[in-house]
Amino acid sequence: ESFDVIIIDSPNCLNSSEALILSKVVDYTLLVVAQNITKFENLEKAKLAIENVNEKVTGIVLNKIPCQTKKICCCSCLKK
Repeated sequence: ESFDVIIIDSPNCLNSSEALILSKVVDYTLLVVAQNITKFENLEKAKLAIENVNEKVTGIVLNKIPCQTKKICCCSCLKK
């Protein structure tokens, strides 16, 4: 089988070297940050850690955004 996209999740790169190792063998690296939880300084440290292994951060995924509308909502909000 072949796939267009495979997403590999790993522990954060500030607490584990797994993400840094994976960044060497994947095509793209995304950082996932939690709204109002992830500190900007930790985001900068994570970006630098990836750059220090000669890789680039392709983008950022903003996670844990509170629902403001019923039109676009996460599964956990629908259970309430």
